[in-house]
Amino acid sequence: MFGTALIDDNPRKLAYRIWLPYNYSSPVVYTVTFVWEAVGMIMAAFINVGSDSLFSGLLIHIYCLFEIFEHRLKKGVNEPGTYSLKECVRLHKHIYKFAEMVNEEFKTIMMMQFLVSTLALCSELYRLTQRKVDSQYIEIVTYATCVVMQLLFFCWYGNEVRLKSLEISDMIYESNWMSLDPDAKKILLTIMIRSTSPIEFSSAQIFSMNLNSFMTIMKMAYSAYNMLHR
Repeated sequence: MFGTALIDDNPRKLAYRIWLPYNYSSPVVYTVTFVWEAVGMIMAAFINVGSDSLFSGLLIHIYCLFEIFEHRLKKGVNEPGTYSLKECVRLHKHIYKFAEMVNEEFKTIMMMQFLVSTLALCSELYRLTQRKVDSQYIEIVTYATCVVMQLLFFCWYGNEVRLKSLEISDMIYESNWMSLDPDAKKILLTIMIRSTSPIEFSSAQIFSMNLNSFMTIMKMAYSAYNMLHR
């Protein structure tokens, strides 16, 4: 990108093709315009990375909350009384509420992210069918790989949270629940019933963030690539 600013060809090329209401052929105007485009691209990259990191970090936080919940639940089963188990029920309820809040806040953003990433992947694969192996071909492959990794990033953590929420029932069943009193068993049964409905993150009820959705997108992209290549 910054290599074009050092070329003395006339007219010089900008980083992106845009319409400008002035002539940027002079060195000073060209440099200012190029820096303006570069700053805009860097800011967009920071916003994109920050948004992806925030959402993925929240998914990791939910996964860690389930780890804390499992530790407290194991401790509550071994302690007399039902106070610790009641606290576990409250924590389990708060985890689900927090997950619903995160899904509600990010579902529109994730829908746009999935749609744009899928369209970008298909368009880049189409460009690959039109070019020979050169420097720009490598750039297209690199960009397509980044798009794939971004989709995998979301689907992987969403799938891990889903699997972790399903493990609660098995963990309770494998514990020493038979030695508990009837009230404690009812509390554990309540948690097990709630755990049968896993935490499922979705983008506006269109894409579910799990590995099955990721494989479906990859199959669609590969089918489109084969069709365009033929």
